Amino acid sequence: MSQHKLPKQLLVLLASGSLMLAACEPSTQTKTPNTDTQATAQTSNSTDSGKIAMDSMSTSKDAPTNDPTRVVRSDADKTVTVTMSGGSFYFNPNVINAKKGDTVTINFSNDGGMHNFTIDEFNAHTKTVKTGETDSVSFVVDKAGSFEYYCSVGQHRAMGQKGMLVVEE
Repeated sequence: MSQHKLPKQLLVLLASGSLMLAACEPSTQTKTPNTDTQATAQTSNSTDSGKIAMDSMSTSKDAPTNDPTRVVRSDADKTVTVTMSGGSFYFNPNVINAKKGDTVTINFSNDGGMHNFTIDEFNAHTKTVKTGETDSVSFVVDKAGSFEYYCSVGQHRAMGQKGMLVVEE
C-alpha cells in the first residue's frame, strides 16, 4: 500500500511545479511592438529615429536575441525611445544610456506571464500586462547616475528581471 503512495505524491508535486513554471514561460506567439506613447509621466511626440544609443545583453539565456535598434536616441529632440520586451525574468535591453535632461520613452511589451516596468527614482512605471500586451511610459531624467529598473510582480526582481538606466551629465 505504501508503494503506491510515494508515486502519487511525486506526481502531485511534479504537476504543481509544472503549473507554477508555466505561469511565467515565454509565449510562442508573435509580438508586435507598440508605437503608441501613452505616458504615465510625460509624452514625447518625436518621430525622429535618431541614432542607436546602446546594444545590451539580456539576463536570461532564453531571452530573445538583442537588437541594437531597440534603443534610439535623438540628440536634436533630447529623446531616448526604447522598444523593450520582458519575459521570464529578463528585460531586453537590460541597459539603457541617456543624458541628463532627456525624455525617455519605454514602449514595453510582455513576451510571457505577467510583467511591468518600474523605475522608482523617476516615479515611472507601466501597468502590469499579460502575455502579448503592451504599455508605455515617458519620463524626464533630471539627475545623473545609475538607476535600476525592474519588474515589481512577485519575486521577479529578485529572480533577475531588472536592468540599469545609466544617465550621464
